[in-house]
Amino acid sequence: MLNILMRVCGALYAGDIAWAQTQRDMLPNLPAAPSQAPTSIQNPANATEPDQMLYRPYNTGFVELDLTHLEETRFFRSEPVASPDHQTMAYSEVTYLPNVNQTFSRLYIVPVKPLPEKKPSDALPPAEQMMLEAKIEAMSRREKAQYEEQKRQERLEYAKLCAARYDPNLNLANRLVVYKIGDQRVLPHAFETLTVVDWSNTGARLLFKQRTGVNHLGLRTTDVLIYDTKRGTVTIYGEIHRAIESYWARQGTIAPLSKLAWDIFPLGWEPGSDSGILINAWAYDQKEKKFLGLWRYDVDETQMQLLSTEKQPVSVASNGSITAYNRPNDIDPPRKLSSRLNPFRRAKKPAY
Repeated sequence: MLNILMRVCGALYAGDIAWAQTQRDMLPNLPAAPSQAPTSIQNPANATEPDQMLYRPYNTGFVELDLTHLEETRFFRSEPVASPDHQTMAYSEVTYLPNVNQTFSRLYIVPVKPLPEKKPSDALPPAEQMMLEAKIEAMSRREKAQYEEQKRQERLEYAKLCAARYDPNLNLANRLVVYKIGDQRVLPHAFETLTVVDWSNTGARLLFKQRTGVNHLGLRTTDVLIYDTKRGTVTIYGEIHRAIESYWARQGTIAPLSKLAWDIFPLGWEPGSDSGILINAWAYDQKEKKFLGLWRYDVDETQMQLLSTEKQPVSVASNGSITAYNRPNDIDPPRKLSSRLNPFRRAKKPAY
């Protein structure tokens, strides 16, 4: 049985892109559901004033950390995921300790700072804008060139201030540890990571997953966790595994799941919901993989519902968003926002 698990689960090592591609192939074609919150400042309903940022949907039905180079870099930080109202962001960090071959993780939320008070001169009320345009029209060619350069610099500085609100490195003092795993004990060869899945419809809850296993051997299990922003609590939902195992035990059409390698894959939130989570489940053996169903778990009702035993397209919400500059073409490109703050990096990869 151990040999089977090693062959089946070996590809599930976090840094293995082949595993990620296999999981993606196993998923049904998931059409992105319209987000309940606008995802771009080009949508006038998103904000009363532009903030020089573009917001693109985060959850596309497949959310996984790319830890391909973790053993080399020793540290990984995921992209910050903004809540639907863009008032909070969440991300996780993963650290690798080579001396004990151990991986541990932390999940953070950070309040997003308000927009800078200083606005660029081209963001004026209509009446003032008309007066400014008349003044510019009366300028000489040299004066206009100087004015355009001044305006460009204003926009650049304002864009930098706006982008800095989403830069984890500039907001370390304000972040809150929501959940951590593996960093309070030495457990050689342990593999434990946390991954943001998505915010709920109103941003009241944050769905994330915990993956545990053994480095270079495979994944043991994936657990679903939710952070409740109003209560400040984290809940792990172990009953999801038990409900799936109980259902297939009653069906009797496959071997007991306790004797198979199987796991769940949280897809995200049901569109428009703060309580419904959509989950896929799969089982593996030597010959094939078996779909264990598309499930819906209601957080408020604590009820599990089987939606389908056949693979089919399912609409998953994309409430959270990741940010990028919304900048004019004449503004210099910024540095990458989601940088890796890496105190563990060395010049060369040590021998293990």
